[in-house]
Amino acid sequence: MRLHMLELTAIGPFATKQVVDFDQLGASGLFLLDGPTGAGKTSVLDAITFALYGPGDRGGDGRLHSDFAAPGTEPTVRLEFSLRGVRHRVTRSPEYERPKRRGDGVTIQSAQAHLERLEHGSWTSRSSNKAEVATMLADEIGLTRDQFTQVVLLPQGEFARFLRASDDERRALLTKLFGTQLYDRITDELDRRRHSASRDLDAAGRRVQSCVSAAAEAAGLEVAARDELCALPVPDRASRLVDLATVLAARREGTRAGAAARSAECSAAREAQLVASAAAGRIVRLERIVAARAEHELGRAAHDEAVRVLADAQRAEPVSALLGAVEDASSAADAARAAVLGVDPDAPREQLAGRGVDVLVEQAGQAARRAAELQHLVERESGLPALRDTLTAAQTVRDEAAQEERRIAARLADLPAAVAAAALEVQSARDQVGALGPARTQRDAVERRLAAAVRLAELAPLLSGARERLAAAVDAHQAAVDEHQRRAESRLAGMAAELAADLADGQPCAVCGATEHPHPARTAPDATTAA
Repeated sequence: MRLHMLELTAIGPFATKQVVDFDQLGASGLFLLDGPTGAGKTSVLDAITFALYGPGDRGGDGRLHSDFAAPGTEPTVRLEFSLRGVRHRVTRSPEYERPKRRGDGVTIQSAQAHLERLEHGSWTSRSSNKAEVATMLADEIGLTRDQFTQVVLLPQGEFARFLRASDDERRALLTKLFGTQLYDRITDELDRRRHSASRDLDAAGRRVQSCVSAAAEAAGLEVAARDELCALPVPDRASRLVDLATVLAARREGTRAGAAARSAECSAAREAQLVASAAAGRIVRLERIVAARAEHELGRAAHDEAVRVLADAQRAEPVSALLGAVEDASSAADAARAAVLGVDPDAPREQLAGRGVDVLVEQAGQAARRAAELQHLVERESGLPALRDTLTAAQTVRDEAAQEERRIAARLADLPAAVAAAALEVQSARDQVGALGPARTQRDAVERRLAAAVRLAELAPLLSGARERLAAAVDAHQAAVDEHQRRAESRLAGMAAELAADLADGQPCAVCGATEHPHPARTAPDATTAA
Protein backbone atom coordinates (compact mmCIF):
# COMPACT_ATOMS: atom_id res chain seq x y z
CA MET A 1 0.00 0.00 0.00
CA ARG A 2 1.14 3.57 -0.79
CA LEU A 3 -0.45 6.71 0.65
CA HIS A 4 -0.81 9.79 -1.57
CA MET A 5 -2.91 12.42 0.18
CA LEU A 6 -4.79 12.86 3.47
CA GLU A 7 -7.39 15.61 3.98
CA LEU A 8 -8.77 16.34 7.49
CA THR A 9 -11.62 18.61 8.49
CA ALA A 10 -12.76 19.07 12.11
CA ILE A 11 -10.86 15.99 13.20
CA GLY A 12 -9.03 15.82 16.54
CA PRO A 13 -7.08 19.03 17.20
CA PHE A 14 -7.54 20.22 13.60
CA ALA A 15 -10.51 22.60 13.55
CA THR A 16 -10.11 23.60 9.92
CA LYS A 17 -9.26 21.74 6.75
CA GLN A 18 -5.76 20.26 6.72
CA VAL A 19 -4.06 18.48 3.77
CA VAL A 20 -1.06 16.15 4.04
CA ASP A 21 0.69 15.40 0.73
CA PHE A 22 2.45 12.07 1.29
CA ASP A 23 3.85 12.03 -2.25
CA GLN A 24 5.83 15.20 -1.50
CA LEU A 25 6.83 14.02 1.98
CA GLY A 26 7.99 10.63 0.69
CA ALA A 27 9.94 11.99 -2.25
CA SER A 28 13.18 11.80 -0.26
CA GLY A 29 12.41 8.30 1.00
CA LEU A 30 11.86 9.19 4.65
CA PHE A 31 9.94 11.82 6.60
CA LEU A 32 9.44 12.59 10.26
CA LEU A 33 6.12 13.26 11.97
CA ASP A 34 7.17 15.44 14.89
CA GLY A 35 5.57 17.86 17.32
CA PRO A 36 4.80 18.52 20.99
CA THR A 37 2.35 16.44 22.95
CA GLY A 38 -1.16 17.21 21.80
CA ALA A 39 -0.09 18.60 18.45
CA GLY A 40 -2.01 15.85 16.61
CA LYS A 41 0.60 13.29 15.57
CA THR A 42 -1.54 10.37 16.71
CA SER A 43 -4.67 12.03 15.28
CA VAL A 44 -3.11 11.89 11.80
CA LEU A 45 -2.53 8.15 12.16
CA ASP A 46 -6.00 7.66 13.66
CA ALA A 47 -7.50 9.54 10.69
CA ILE A 48 -5.73 7.20 8.23
CA THR A 49 -6.97 4.16 10.15
CA PHE A 50 -10.49 5.62 10.37
CA ALA A 51 -10.55 6.27 6.64
CA LEU A 52 -9.64 2.70 5.85
CA TYR A 53 -11.51 0.78 8.62
CA GLY A 54 -14.01 3.14 10.15
CA PRO A 55 -14.34 3.92 13.90
CA GLY A 56 -12.32 1.75 16.27
CA ASP A 57 -11.12 1.69 19.84
CA ARG A 58 -8.85 4.71 19.40
CA GLY A 59 -10.99 6.48 16.85
CA GLY A 60 -14.48 6.41 18.27
CA ASP A 61 -17.06 8.81 16.90
CA GLY A 62 -16.97 11.02 19.97
CA ARG A 63 -13.19 11.33 19.99
CA LEU A 64 -12.72 12.00 16.25
CA HIS A 65 -14.88 15.13 16.13
CA SER A 66 -12.76 18.17 16.91
CA ASP A 67 -13.72 20.22 19.98
CA PHE A 68 -12.18 23.30 18.36
CA ALA A 69 -14.32 23.30 15.20
CA ALA A 70 -17.51 25.28 14.78
CA PRO A 71 -20.61 23.36 15.92
CA GLY A 72 -21.99 22.99 12.42
CA THR A 73 -18.71 21.92 10.77
CA GLU A 74 -18.92 18.37 9.38
CA PRO A 75 -15.93 16.20 10.45
CA THR A 76 -14.50 14.56 7.31
CA VAL A 77 -11.50 12.41 6.42
CA ARG A 78 -10.49 11.82 2.80
CA LEU A 79 -7.61 9.51 1.96
CA GLU A 80 -6.08 8.67 -1.40
CA PHE A 81 -3.93 5.53 -1.62
CA SER A 82 -2.74 2.93 -4.12
CA LEU A 83 -2.98 -0.85 -3.92
CA ARG A 84 -1.20 -3.02 -6.52
CA GLY A 85 -1.00 -0.07 -8.93
CA VAL A 86 -4.67 0.95 -8.57
CA ARG A 87 -5.48 4.32 -6.96
CA HIS A 88 -8.41 4.57 -4.56
CA ARG A 89 -10.06 7.36 -2.59
CA VAL A 90 -12.20 6.87 0.50
CA THR A 91 -14.17 9.60 2.22
CA ARG A 92 -15.62 9.06 5.69
CA SER A 93 -17.62 11.18 8.10
CA PRO A 94 -18.09 9.87 11.67
CA GLU A 95 -21.30 10.08 13.63
CA TYR A 96 -21.46 13.47 15.43
CA GLU A 97 -23.83 15.96 17.02
CA ARG A 98 -24.87 19.05 15.06
CA PRO A 99 -27.30 21.88 15.78
CA LYS A 100 -30.83 21.37 14.60
CA ARG A 101 -31.70 23.26 11.44
CA ARG A 102 -34.96 24.24 13.02
CA GLY A 103 -35.31 25.14 16.62
CA ASP A 104 -32.83 24.75 19.42
CA GLY A 105 -30.81 21.75 20.51
CA VAL A 106 -28.69 19.26 18.66
CA THR A 107 -29.33 16.14 16.63
CA ILE A 108 -27.23 13.06 15.78
CA GLN A 109 -25.79 13.03 12.27
CA SER A 110 -25.17 9.43 11.14
CA ALA A 111 -21.81 8.25 9.82
CA GLN A 112 -21.18 8.13 6.08
CA ALA A 113 -18.62 6.44 3.81
CA HIS A 114 -17.84 6.66 0.08
CA LEU A 115 -15.30 4.62 -1.87
CA GLU A 116 -14.02 5.68 -5.31
CA ARG A 117 -11.47 4.37 -7.81
CA LEU A 118 -9.41 6.30 -10.35
CA GLU A 119 -10.18 5.02 -13.84
CA HIS A 120 -8.96 6.75 -17.05
CA GLY A 121 -8.09 9.96 -15.19
CA SER A 122 -11.42 10.36 -13.38
CA TRP A 123 -12.89 9.08 -10.10
CA THR A 124 -15.51 6.39 -10.35
CA SER A 125 -17.77 5.66 -7.39
CA ARG A 126 -17.71 2.07 -6.17
CA SER A 127 -20.04 2.21 -3.14
CA SER A 128 -21.59 4.56 -0.58
CA ASN A 129 -22.77 1.81 1.78
CA LYS A 130 -20.70 1.68 4.97
CA ALA A 131 -20.85 -2.13 5.32
CA GLU A 132 -20.08 -2.66 1.64
CA VAL A 133 -17.21 -0.17 1.72
CA ALA A 134 -15.74 -1.96 4.77
CA THR A 135 -15.96 -5.32 2.97
CA MET A 136 -14.35 -4.00 -0.23
CA LEU A 137 -11.49 -2.33 1.62
CA ALA A 138 -10.87 -5.43 3.76
CA ASP A 139 -10.64 -7.51 0.58
CA GLU A 140 -8.37 -4.99 -1.13
CA ILE A 141 -6.00 -4.42 1.81
CA GLY A 142 -5.94 -8.01 3.08
CA LEU A 143 -5.23 -6.96 6.67
CA THR A 144 -7.45 -6.58 9.69
CA ARG A 145 -7.55 -3.30 11.60
CA ASP A 146 -5.23 -4.66 14.32
CA GLN A 147 -2.79 -6.07 11.78
CA PHE A 148 -2.73 -2.79 9.86
CA THR A 149 -2.03 -0.73 12.98
CA GLN A 150 0.75 -3.14 14.02
CA VAL A 151 2.48 -3.34 10.63
CA VAL A 152 1.78 -0.14 8.70
CA LEU A 153 1.02 2.33 11.50
CA LEU A 154 2.88 2.02 14.77
CA PRO A 155 2.24 5.30 16.63
CA GLN A 156 4.27 6.07 19.75
CA GLY A 157 4.74 2.95 21.89
CA GLU A 158 2.74 0.55 19.73
CA PHE A 159 5.90 -0.79 18.09
CA ALA A 160 7.01 -2.01 21.48
CA ARG A 161 3.58 -3.59 21.91
CA PHE A 162 4.09 -5.42 18.62
CA LEU A 163 7.48 -6.66 19.84
CA ARG A 164 5.89 -7.79 23.10
CA ALA A 165 3.09 -9.64 21.30
CA SER A 166 2.98 -13.42 21.55
CA ASP A 167 4.68 -15.61 18.97
CA ASP A 168 1.35 -16.81 17.61
CA GLU A 169 0.04 -13.27 17.14
CA ARG A 170 3.20 -12.05 15.39
CA ARG A 171 3.40 -15.24 13.35
CA ALA A 172 -0.20 -14.86 12.13
CA LEU A 173 0.42 -11.22 11.20
CA LEU A 174 3.71 -11.76 9.40
CA THR A 175 2.36 -14.85 7.64
CA LYS A 176 -0.49 -12.87 6.19
CA LEU A 177 1.75 -9.91 5.43
CA PHE A 178 4.50 -11.80 3.57
CA GLY A 179 2.38 -14.63 2.14
CA THR A 180 4.18 -17.53 3.83
CA GLN A 181 1.06 -19.70 4.04
CA LEU A 182 2.71 -22.25 1.75
CA TYR A 183 5.56 -22.74 4.20
CA ASP A 184 3.07 -22.98 7.04
CA ARG A 185 1.22 -25.71 5.17
CA ILE A 186 4.50 -27.49 4.48
CA THR A 187 5.46 -27.19 8.14
CA ASP A 188 2.02 -28.38 9.25
CA GLU A 189 2.23 -31.34 6.89
CA LEU A 190 5.71 -32.21 8.14
CA ASP A 191 4.52 -31.87 11.72
CA ARG A 192 1.56 -34.10 10.94
CA ARG A 193 3.82 -36.68 9.36
CA ARG A 194 6.24 -36.39 12.28
CA HIS A 195 3.40 -36.91 14.77
CA SER A 196 2.10 -39.83 12.73
CA ALA A 197 5.57 -41.37 12.52
CA SER A 198 6.02 -40.78 16.26
CA ARG A 199 2.67 -42.46 16.97
CA ASP A 200 3.61 -45.38 14.73
CA LEU A 201 6.99 -45.55 16.41
CA ASP A 202 5.43 -45.48 19.86
CA ALA A 203 2.86 -48.12 18.86
CA ALA A 204 5.59 -50.31 17.37
CA GLY A 205 7.66 -49.80 20.52
CA ARG A 206 4.71 -50.80 22.69
CA ARG A 207 4.09 -53.87 20.56
CA VAL A 208 7.77 -54.77 20.75
CA GLN A 209 7.78 -54.27 24.52
CA SER A 210 4.63 -56.39 24.84
CA CYS A 211 6.12 -59.16 22.70
CA VAL A 212 9.43 -59.02 24.57
CA SER A 213 7.62 -59.11 27.91
CA ALA A 214 5.48 -62.05 26.75
CA ALA A 215 8.57 -63.89 25.50
CA ALA A 216 10.39 -63.20 28.79
CA GLU A 217 7.40 -64.40 30.79
CA ALA A 218 7.13 -67.51 28.62
CA ALA A 219 10.84 -68.11 29.19
CA GLY A 220 10.17 -68.19 32.94
CA LEU A 221 12.10 -65.01 33.80
CA GLU A 222 11.38 -63.16 37.01
CA VAL A 223 9.86 -59.66 37.00
CA ALA A 224 13.24 -57.99 37.57
CA ALA A 225 14.84 -60.01 34.77
CA ARG A 226 11.94 -59.15 32.40
CA ASP A 227 12.30 -55.43 33.19
CA GLU A 228 16.06 -55.68 32.65
CA LEU A 229 15.51 -57.40 29.30
CA CYS A 230 13.01 -54.74 28.18
CA ALA A 231 15.45 -51.98 29.18
CA LEU A 232 18.34 -53.40 27.13
CA PRO A 233 19.41 -51.69 23.86
CA VAL A 234 17.92 -53.18 20.72
CA PRO A 235 21.05 -55.17 19.61
CA ASP A 236 21.67 -56.55 23.12
CA ARG A 237 17.98 -57.35 23.53
CA ALA A 238 17.88 -59.15 20.16
CA SER A 239 20.97 -61.18 21.14
CA ARG A 240 19.43 -61.98 24.50
CA LEU A 241 16.18 -63.05 22.85
CA VAL A 242 18.11 -65.35 20.49
CA ASP A 243 19.79 -66.94 23.54
CA LEU A 244 16.42 -67.32 25.23
CA ALA A 245 14.99 -68.90 22.08
CA THR A 246 17.88 -71.41 22.07
CA VAL A 247 17.30 -72.23 25.75
CA LEU A 248 13.56 -72.57 25.15
CA ALA A 249 14.17 -74.90 22.19
CA ALA A 250 16.40 -77.09 24.37
CA ARG A 251 13.79 -77.03 27.13
CA ARG A 252 11.13 -77.87 24.59
CA GLU A 253 13.02 -80.97 23.45
CA GLY A 254 13.60 -82.01 27.05
CA THR A 255 10.00 -81.36 27.93
CA ARG A 256 8.82 -83.36 24.94
CA ALA A 257 10.93 -86.32 26.08
CA GLY A 258 9.63 -85.87 29.62
CA ALA A 259 6.08 -85.60 28.33
CA ALA A 260 6.55 -88.82 26.33
CA ALA A 261 7.92 -90.56 29.45
CA ARG A 262 5.07 -89.18 31.52
CA SER A 263 2.60 -90.37 28.89
CA ALA A 264 4.14 -93.88 29.02
CA GLU A 265 3.98 -93.76 32.81
CA CYS A 266 0.39 -92.59 32.57
CA SER A 267 -0.46 -95.49 30.26
CA ALA A 268 1.28 -97.95 32.61
CA ALA A 269 -0.54 -96.39 35.54
CA ARG A 270 -3.85 -96.77 33.71
CA GLU A 271 -3.09 -100.45 32.99
CA ALA A 272 -2.04 -100.96 36.62
CA GLN A 273 -5.21 -99.23 37.69
CA LEU A 274 -7.26 -101.61 35.53
CA VAL A 275 -5.42 -104.63 37.01
CA ALA A 276 -5.91 -103.21 40.50
CA SER A 277 -9.58 -102.61 39.77
CA ALA A 278 -9.95 -106.24 38.61
CA ALA A 279 -8.10 -107.44 41.75
CA ALA A 280 -10.29 -105.22 43.88
CA GLY A 281 -13.36 -106.77 42.21
CA ARG A 282 -12.07 -110.24 42.97
CA ILE A 283 -11.35 -109.15 46.53
CA VAL A 284 -14.91 -107.87 46.87
CA ARG A 285 -16.29 -111.17 45.56
CA LEU A 286 -13.97 -113.08 47.93
CA GLU A 287 -15.16 -110.97 50.81
CA ARG A 288 -18.73 -111.86 49.89
CA ILE A 289 -17.80 -115.56 49.78
CA VAL A 290 -16.07 -115.28 53.15
CA ALA A 291 -19.13 -113.56 54.58
CA ALA A 292 -21.37 -116.30 53.16
CA ARG A 293 -19.03 -118.96 54.61
CA ALA A 294 -19.13 -117.22 58.00
CA GLU A 295 -22.90 -117.14 57.81
CA HIS A 296 -22.84 -120.82 56.85
CA GLU A 297 -20.58 -121.58 59.81
CA LEU A 298 -23.07 -119.89 62.09
CA GLY A 299 -25.73 -122.42 60.97
CA ARG A 300 -23.39 -125.48 61.28
CA ALA A 301 -24.71 -126.47 64.77
CA ALA A 302 -28.31 -126.32 63.62
CA HIS A 303 -27.35 -128.32 60.52
CA ASP A 304 -25.56 -130.97 62.61
CA GLU A 305 -28.56 -131.20 64.92
CA ALA A 306 -30.85 -131.61 61.91
CA VAL A 307 -28.53 -134.31 60.51
CA ARG A 308 -28.57 -136.11 63.86
CA VAL A 309 -32.36 -135.94 64.11
CA LEU A 310 -32.60 -137.14 60.50
CA ALA A 311 -30.29 -140.05 61.29
CA ASP A 312 -32.35 -140.94 64.37
CA ALA A 313 -35.50 -140.70 62.30
CA GLN A 314 -33.97 -142.92 59.62
CA ARG A 315 -32.97 -145.49 62.27
CA ALA A 316 -36.39 -145.30 63.93
CA GLU A 317 -38.34 -145.62 60.71
CA PRO A 318 -38.17 -149.48 60.52
CA VAL A 319 -39.73 -149.91 64.00
CA SER A 320 -42.36 -147.25 63.65
CA ALA A 321 -44.89 -149.90 62.53
CA LEU A 322 -43.95 -152.10 65.51
CA LEU A 323 -44.56 -149.20 67.85
CA GLY A 324 -48.07 -149.02 66.48
CA ALA A 325 -48.51 -152.74 66.97
CA VAL A 326 -47.16 -152.45 70.49
CA GLU A 327 -49.60 -149.72 71.21
CA ASP A 328 -52.44 -151.83 69.72
CA ALA A 329 -51.34 -154.84 71.74
CA SER A 330 -51.09 -152.78 74.87
CA SER A 331 -54.58 -151.53 74.25
CA ALA A 332 -55.84 -155.05 73.62
CA ALA A 333 -54.09 -156.28 76.78
CA ASP A 334 -55.65 -153.56 78.77
CA ALA A 335 -59.02 -154.42 77.29
CA ALA A 336 -58.47 -158.09 78.03
CA ARG A 337 -57.33 -157.35 81.55
CA ALA A 338 -60.39 -155.26 82.01
CA ALA A 339 -62.57 -158.04 80.64
CA VAL A 340 -60.95 -160.63 82.95
CA LEU A 341 -61.40 -158.37 85.91
CA GLY A 342 -64.96 -157.88 84.83
CA VAL A 343 -65.52 -161.66 84.93
CA ASP A 344 -63.32 -162.36 87.89
CA PRO A 345 -62.33 -159.39 89.87
CA ASP A 346 -60.21 -161.68 92.05
CA ALA A 347 -58.33 -163.21 89.17
CA PRO A 348 -54.74 -163.85 90.07
CA ARG A 349 -52.05 -161.74 88.77
CA GLU A 350 -50.62 -164.51 86.74
CA GLN A 351 -53.91 -164.91 84.98
CA LEU A 352 -54.17 -161.26 84.51
CA ALA A 353 -50.68 -161.51 83.13
CA GLY A 354 -51.85 -164.08 80.57
CA ARG A 355 -50.01 -167.04 81.97
CA GLY A 356 -51.04 -170.51 81.31
CA VAL A 357 -53.00 -171.21 78.21
CA ASP A 358 -53.60 -167.64 77.79
CA VAL A 359 -49.92 -167.23 78.04
CA LEU A 360 -49.45 -169.65 75.26
CA VAL A 361 -52.09 -167.96 73.26
CA GLU A 362 -50.34 -164.77 73.95
CA GLN A 363 -47.02 -166.23 72.90
CA ALA A 364 -48.58 -167.49 69.73
CA GLY A 365 -49.90 -164.04 69.02
CA GLN A 366 -46.53 -162.62 69.73
CA ALA A 367 -44.90 -165.08 67.39
CA ALA A 368 -47.34 -164.13 64.70
CA ARG A 369 -46.62 -160.53 65.28
CA ARG A 370 -42.88 -161.25 65.22
CA ALA A 371 -43.26 -162.97 61.92
CA ALA A 372 -45.18 -160.02 60.56
CA GLU A 373 -42.39 -157.75 61.79
CA LEU A 374 -39.74 -159.84 60.11
CA GLN A 375 -41.75 -159.82 56.93
CA HIS A 376 -41.71 -156.03 57.08
CA LEU A 377 -37.94 -156.00 57.59
CA VAL A 378 -37.53 -158.33 54.60
CA GLU A 379 -39.49 -155.89 52.52
CA ARG A 380 -37.33 -153.06 53.81
CA GLU A 381 -34.17 -155.01 53.04
CA SER A 382 -35.01 -155.06 49.34
CA GLY A 383 -34.64 -151.25 49.25
CA LEU A 384 -31.30 -151.32 51.08
CA PRO A 385 -29.03 -151.00 47.89
CA ALA A 386 -30.84 -147.83 46.84
CA LEU A 387 -30.38 -146.44 50.34
CA ARG A 388 -26.70 -147.38 50.20
CA ASP A 389 -26.31 -145.56 46.84
CA THR A 390 -28.03 -142.51 48.28
CA LEU A 391 -25.75 -142.63 51.30
CA THR A 392 -22.67 -142.99 49.07
CA ALA A 393 -23.74 -139.96 46.96
CA ALA A 394 -24.35 -137.98 50.14
CA GLN A 395 -20.89 -138.94 51.43
CA THR A 396 -19.37 -137.89 48.07
CA VAL A 397 -21.13 -134.54 48.26
CA ARG A 398 -19.93 -134.21 51.87
CA ASP A 399 -16.35 -134.98 50.87
CA GLU A 400 -16.47 -132.46 47.99
CA ALA A 401 -17.92 -129.85 50.35
CA ALA A 402 -15.09 -130.59 52.81
CA GLN A 403 -12.47 -130.20 50.06
CA GLU A 404 -14.09 -126.93 48.92
CA GLU A 405 -14.11 -125.81 52.53
CA ARG A 406 -10.39 -126.58 52.84
CA ARG A 407 -9.67 -124.65 49.60
CA ILE A 408 -11.70 -121.67 50.81
CA ALA A 409 -9.88 -121.83 54.15
CA ALA A 410 -6.52 -121.81 52.35
CA ARG A 411 -7.54 -118.89 50.14
CA LEU A 412 -8.93 -117.14 53.21
CA ALA A 413 -5.55 -117.56 54.90
CA ASP A 414 -3.81 -116.00 51.84
CA LEU A 415 -6.43 -113.28 51.52
CA PRO A 416 -4.88 -110.64 53.92
CA ALA A 417 -1.54 -110.68 52.05
CA ALA A 418 -3.33 -110.40 48.67
CA VAL A 419 -5.51 -107.57 50.01
CA ALA A 420 -2.39 -105.72 51.30
CA ALA A 421 -0.58 -106.17 47.97
CA ALA A 422 -3.63 -104.96 46.03
CA ALA A 423 -3.95 -101.97 48.37
CA LEU A 424 -0.29 -101.08 47.70
CA GLU A 425 -0.87 -101.38 43.96
CA VAL A 426 -3.98 -99.18 44.20
CA GLN A 427 -2.09 -96.56 46.26
CA SER A 428 0.80 -96.63 43.79
CA ALA A 429 -1.62 -96.17 40.90
CA ARG A 430 -3.28 -93.30 42.72
CA ASP A 431 0.11 -91.67 43.39
CA GLN A 432 1.04 -92.00 39.73
CA VAL A 433 -2.30 -90.53 38.67
CA GLY A 434 -1.82 -87.66 41.14
CA ALA A 435 1.66 -86.99 39.72
CA LEU A 436 0.12 -86.50 36.28
CA GLY A 437 -1.39 -83.12 37.32
CA PRO A 438 1.95 -81.26 37.76
CA ALA A 439 3.28 -82.96 34.64
CA ARG A 440 0.31 -81.70 32.63
CA THR A 441 0.75 -78.20 34.13
CA GLN A 442 4.44 -78.23 33.24
CA ARG A 443 3.63 -79.49 29.76
CA ASP A 444 1.06 -76.67 29.26
CA ALA A 445 3.59 -74.08 30.47
CA VAL A 446 6.21 -75.44 28.07
CA GLU A 447 3.68 -75.38 25.22
CA ARG A 448 2.89 -71.73 26.02
CA ARG A 449 6.60 -70.92 26.07
CA LEU A 450 7.04 -72.75 22.80
CA ALA A 451 4.16 -70.77 21.23
CA ALA A 452 5.69 -67.54 22.56
CA ALA A 453 9.08 -68.49 21.09
CA VAL A 454 7.46 -69.27 17.73
CA ARG A 455 5.55 -65.97 17.88
CA LEU A 456 8.82 -64.19 18.73
CA ALA A 457 10.50 -65.75 15.71
CA GLU A 458 7.55 -64.57 13.56
CA LEU A 459 7.69 -61.03 14.98
CA ALA A 460 11.47 -60.66 14.57
CA PRO A 461 11.24 -59.91 10.80
CA LEU A 462 8.31 -57.56 11.42
CA LEU A 463 10.33 -55.75 14.07
CA SER A 464 13.29 -55.47 11.72
CA GLY A 465 11.05 -54.11 8.96
CA ALA A 466 9.46 -51.64 11.37
CA ARG A 467 12.91 -50.44 12.42
CA GLU A 468 13.91 -50.00 8.78
CA ARG A 469 10.70 -48.08 8.01
CA LEU A 470 11.25 -45.97 11.12
CA ALA A 471 14.83 -45.17 10.09
CA ALA A 472 13.64 -44.30 6.57
CA ALA A 473 10.85 -42.10 7.97
CA VAL A 474 13.28 -40.34 10.32
CA ASP A 475 15.72 -39.79 7.45
CA ALA A 476 12.94 -38.51 5.18
CA HIS A 477 11.65 -36.22 7.91
CA GLN A 478 15.13 -34.85 8.60
CA ALA A 479 15.74 -34.36 4.88
CA ALA A 480 12.42 -32.53 4.56
CA VAL A 481 13.26 -30.35 7.57
CA ASP A 482 16.67 -29.55 6.08
CA GLU A 483 15.14 -28.79 2.68
CA HIS A 484 12.50 -26.59 4.29
CA GLN A 485 15.16 -24.72 6.25
CA ARG A 486 17.32 -24.33 3.16
CA ARG A 487 14.46 -23.03 1.07
CA ALA A 488 13.28 -20.65 3.82
CA GLU A 489 16.81 -19.25 4.15
CA SER A 490 17.10 -19.01 0.36
CA ARG A 491 13.79 -17.15 0.18
CA LEU A 492 14.86 -14.70 2.89
CA ALA A 493 18.25 -14.26 1.23
CA GLY A 494 16.61 -13.54 -2.12
CA MET A 495 13.87 -11.28 -0.71
CA ALA A 496 15.81 -8.14 -1.74
CA ALA A 497 16.11 -9.39 -5.33
CA GLU A 498 12.42 -10.32 -5.32
CA LEU A 499 11.49 -6.78 -4.22
CA ALA A 500 13.99 -5.29 -6.72
CA ALA A 501 12.19 -7.09 -9.55
CA ASP A 502 9.28 -4.65 -9.13
CA LEU A 503 11.49 -1.52 -9.36
CA ALA A 504 11.13 0.80 -12.31
CA ASP A 505 13.03 3.94 -13.17
CA GLY A 506 11.32 7.00 -11.79
CA GLN A 507 9.02 4.97 -9.58
CA PRO A 508 9.65 5.08 -5.79
CA CYS A 509 10.96 1.98 -4.03
CA ALA A 510 8.36 0.24 -1.83
CA VAL A 511 10.99 -0.11 0.91
CA CYS A 512 12.95 3.12 0.96
CA GLY A 513 10.84 5.33 -1.37
CA ALA A 514 13.80 6.33 -3.57
CA THR A 515 13.09 6.91 -7.27
CA GLU A 516 16.64 6.12 -8.33
CA HIS A 517 17.83 2.53 -8.27
CA PRO A 518 21.55 2.46 -9.12
CA HIS A 519 22.36 -1.03 -7.79
CA PRO A 520 19.24 -3.24 -7.57
CA ALA A 521 19.72 -6.74 -6.18
CA ARG A 522 19.91 -9.56 -8.72
CA THR A 523 18.00 -12.81 -8.50
CA ALA A 524 20.27 -15.83 -7.99
CA PRO A 525 19.84 -18.75 -10.42
CA ASP A 526 18.78 -21.10 -7.63
CA ALA A 527 16.70 -18.55 -5.72
CA THR A 528 13.53 -19.78 -4.02
CA THR A 529 10.39 -17.95 -5.06
CA ALA A 530 7.02 -17.72 -3.33
CA ALA A 531 5.65 -20.37 -5.69
